Amino acid sequence: MKLYLLSLIALGALACATTPPPPSPSSASVSQSKAPNRSYESLVKIGRTYCDQGKATKALKPLKSAISQDPNRPEAFVVMGYSFAAQKKLAESAAAYEKARTLGSQQRRLFQELSSVYDIQKKYAEAIGVYEAWLEIDPNDSEMRHELSLSLLLTGKIPQAIAGLEQVVKQSKEPNQAKGDLAYAYARSGQHTKAIPLLKELFPKGLPYGLLIEFVQTYERPKEALAFFDVFALQPLDANHAKIRAHLVGLTQK
Repeated sequence: MKLYLLSLIALGALACATTPPPPSPSSASVSQSKAPNRSYESLVKIGRTYCDQGKATKALKPLKSAISQDPNRPEAFVVMGYSFAAQKKLAESAAAYEKARTLGSQQRRLFQELSSVYDIQKKYAEAIGVYEAWLEIDPNDSEMRHELSLSLLLTGKIPQAIAGLEQVVKQSKEPNQAKGDLAYAYARSGQHTKAIPLLKELFPKGLPYGLLIEFVQTYERPKEALAFFDVFALQPLDANHAKIRAHLVGLTQK
């Protein structure tokens, strides 16, 4: 749910229309009436709203004010991490999120966004650590387990990725994406006999070209790659498919 920017007009402003001001007010008192002290919660809300409105740089001022009020609360650091990420300042974003973790935040959004910041930087070990930390809090979060499994797959930890994806398929209410990723993990590990039934279920008419090539490249033997190609290539073959098939046929004849 998006948060909305709180009004910056003093609550007493409406009374000024009917009540005469005191004689010769000081500039300080006028300034205070126009800009009352905001609570920590209000400042964090303002910062989040700026982020939601695409004004991430403006979010920093109220967030810093909140932190100056109470540096031992994590909420402002969470939003600050989001603000820095929106500005593509990924190192600063990670630092703010990690500070929030240090202060005890267990917001799901924190773990989700911090792991994404690490993934974008290809710091997969750090991302994996964040996913695993969250799953200790909520072991049944299939979406986060799915993301963890993909990071494991990217780092070559294929058995662990397969175990995670198999669990996601069992847990998820909409498991098709996880089934596709699991099929690829099976293929990467040489378990094509497990991958093929999943692919037939998900793509009964054949694989899209890019995905087809990804799976063909998981085969070491050209004859097996060609057999897979013939099962899953969309028919009739277009020029690109025909070229790939001719290449595979040539490899089988060497």
